[in-house]
Amino acid sequence: MARIERTVRIAAPPEEVFAYVADFRTLKEYNPSVRGVRVLQDMPGGQGSRFELTLRMAALTMRPVLTVTEVRAPVLIRTRVDTWMSATETRLFRQVGRETELTFLIEFASGLPLVGSLVDCALRKLFAEPQARAELRRLKARFAPAPAQR
Repeated sequence: MARIERTVRIAAPPEEVFAYVADFRTLKEYNPSVRGVRVLQDMPGGQGSRFELTLRMAALTMRPVLTVTEVRAPVLIRTRVDTWMSATETRLFRQVGRETELTFLIEFASGLPLVGSLVDCALRKLFAEPQARAELRRLKARFAPAPAQR
């Protein structure tokens, strides 16, 4: 099993950051691998909602289903992404002064016999870690204050 945890401070209140992230149609704005998001099932409050993602990873295009498995506004969103392997993603939102501390946690396992741990390690290093850093960097930039006008 591979596990990645990253935290970033965002210059906005948790309610605002949570609302943006909880609207999974915005995922393609900050996730560099997501090319499209199609709503399959939109549930009140978000939990149980399902989305088909169009992902581009290297030369591969995949269409996994993202399912929102737990929502506690404005502090937690947990999802599961199902492709040839499953990944669980947790996003925790915590107020720190006037900012949001956003922690992103992803756990996945290829489940391949004999070579699974090697595949998981390679996927973590080559894809998942850079992906997590890029997502958090883009979210931080999305909420960054505009530069002062002179």
